[in-house]
Amino acid sequence: MFEEAAKGVKYPEEHTLQSREWLSAVGAFLAFAVGTYAAYWMYIKEKAKGEADYITNATKIASGFSGVILVVMGGVILGLEGKAAFSLRMVVPWAFVLGGIALARHCVKERAVGLDYVYDRSIVVGVDALADTAASVDQGLVDFVIARLTSLIVAALGTLLRVVQNGVVHVYAAMMVLGLGVVGWFFIQPHADLSVAESPNGDYVVTAAPGMAYNYRWYPDSKGPPQATAPATASRRPTTSSSTSMRA
Repeated sequence: MFEEAAKGVKYPEEHTLQSREWLSAVGAFLAFAVGTYAAYWMYIKEKAKGEADYITNATKIASGFSGVILVVMGGVILGLEGKAAFSLRMVVPWAFVLGGIALARHCVKERAVGLDYVYDRSIVVGVDALADTAASVDQGLVDFVIARLTSLIVAALGTLLRVVQNGVVHVYAAMMVLGLGVVGWFFIQPHADLSVAESPNGDYVVTAAPGMAYNYRWYPDSKGPPQATAPATASRRPTTSSSTSMRA
């Protein structure tokens, strides 16, 4: 399965691997030698006279590395793209470069070392702001509107209903009569409704809602006399009049 992919993989030769080991070893010994000589020169030869200035300058240099990392990342991407580095799709690498320069300048000015400072000023500050917003929403919306306001409405309705629920039989009878009147009015009041559908032959089928003793009249002109009494389902061809209606 991976035979074709394995053909494209080229492993370094043995002498190349050994040379890389020597390079790593030489680099490690050079770092040790430079550090040892710097410590000897600073603390033995100079008796730590310039330690304060050294620490100050080293802190400034270390502070700038927070932005240098972004500059290097953006620069590598732009370098690999070549001429396309100035195209619109390279906005993010350029943002890395410019933002890294601004970040390095700010960190050197504030003498803030490491990515912890950047993390505290970006992620931590953003999360704190989000937490404060969530707390405000919880206090203003959840606690006040959903909890307190709804309980206030329930308490107000309870106060109004207690006026009716007073134990007097005459009041109960009056409420029953009022309820029967509302239910009766709902059934007596017509609820006429209709839907219009076009047939393949060009007719328009008007279907009205059925109901107890419902009878409909067709009005070609809404302001004129009725044309005929129509059943719940009637078929009419379109007329030249733009105002037609059907009344129960």
